[in-house]
Amino acid sequence: MRILKIEPCAGASEGEMSFSGEAQLGKLEFSEDVMDTLRQAFGEVHITPERDFVLIEDGDVMIMVFSTGRAIVRRAKSREDAERRLTQLFEIVHGGK
Repeated sequence: MRILKIEPCAGASEGEMSFSGEAQLGKLEFSEDVMDTLRQAFGEVHITPERDFVLIEDGDVMIMVFSTGRAIVRRAKSREDAERRLTQLFEIVHGGK
């Protein structure tokens, strides 16, 4: 996994700060096992019929994952929270490698 960036951004509430980040996870295949594990680890998980894009909604945080390996996290509470979520996602989609 290669984290490309994690940056602060303004939150929905005035004065609230959140973080957005991007990572390259490597080529992905969204098998049923991977999808089941994502559903257990995160809140709502949606996948396109073509199985090339996954949208994860976990509380206020949104994570977009493309089969190309690009992952984007939005509205994380801190830089560490964004990094933790990207790392957790990487471990799930690559079987703990």
